[in-house]
Amino acid sequence: MKILVTGGAGFIGYNILSYLNDHYPSFSLIAFDNLKRLGSESNVAKLKLKGVTFIHGDIRNAIELKLVGQVDFVVHCASDASVLSGITSSSDVIIQNNLLGSINIFEFAAKQKAAVIFFSTNRVYGCSLLNNLKYSELDTRFSLSSEQVIPGVSEFGIAEDFPVYSEKTFYGATKYCSEVLLQEYAAFAGLKYVINRFGVVAGRGQFGMQDQGVVSFWLKQHLMNGNLGYFGYGGKGKQVRDALHVLDLCRVIDLQISNFSIINGETFNIGGGKENSFSLKELTELCKALTGNSPFIESVIDNRVGDIPIYFTDNRKVENKLRWTPSFTVNQILKDLYDWYQNS
Repeated sequence: MKILVTGGAGFIGYNILSYLNDHYPSFSLIAFDNLKRLGSESNVAKLKLKGVTFIHGDIRNAIELKLVGQVDFVVHCASDASVLSGITSSSDVIIQNNLLGSINIFEFAAKQKAAVIFFSTNRVYGCSLLNNLKYSELDTRFSLSSEQVIPGVSEFGIAEDFPVYSEKTFYGATKYCSEVLLQEYAAFAGLKYVINRFGVVAGRGQFGMQDQGVVSFWLKQHLMNGNLGYFGYGGKGKQVRDALHVLDLCRVIDLQISNFSIINGETFNIGGGKENSFSLKELTELCKALTGNSPFIESVIDNRVGDIPIYFTDNRKVENKLRWTPSFTVNQILKDLYDWYQNS
């Protein structure tokens, strides 16, 4: 088996390659990365020690992809993952990275007759629709109401049939456009694929920032006594997300590669689920208990463009198809990050 991982020196790509290398030493693994992300260069050295081939290249340059050669699978996780890209900055970069770069990957995979495991996002679901969900306000979080008028939402969270037809942010739009094109490549070029709509992913090795990697960013700011903010929805920090440990993500990619014939053409929502959901207010208390620090948290009442009040993943489809469930709790994810920060 020969597998290419785009963004292979990044947080998620590095973990996937390390996991596959540890579990399948006979696999031929290739990391393809432009080394623009923090920490990526140090990951290259570690990958090379494991025997993983590294190619310094950019998915926006189709010619550089020719350096890869024949592969069986492309795990495409190279991405600009900032929800603020195109909103607080020019949209050119995120469109080039996420859409045009993905087209190059699909062209490459189609010519190689390689299957694609595409990393999409839960931000393909419309912001205005997510803001119109019915929910109640509890002491520490928002809670989904049992009765909803929008399809694809239940007590289990947001499922794959939640509508995608309203505005999403440039990040979500570039990912959804890539999904549509991937389906066209399947129909007219015979490309095999799986789409994974991931939410918040965290774990050791992640350098979280304000606009992505919220769990690691929140913990890092507590460790450093840096400033934080509750933005929008009354400035109370009751917005809800769910967290998925990167090793649980690696397990599901392993299962998808091993069982690809039964999931070809499928789209999956994959995340921590309701059991691993948290509000920012609850995350603050968990970080305080772990670090002993209480950083200043600004309260901003007005909502930010592109923000949503509540999202956690309905994992039932991937659970039924692949018998996969998350194994790390939010507390375990934070402890793993804390130990990594303390020893790095």
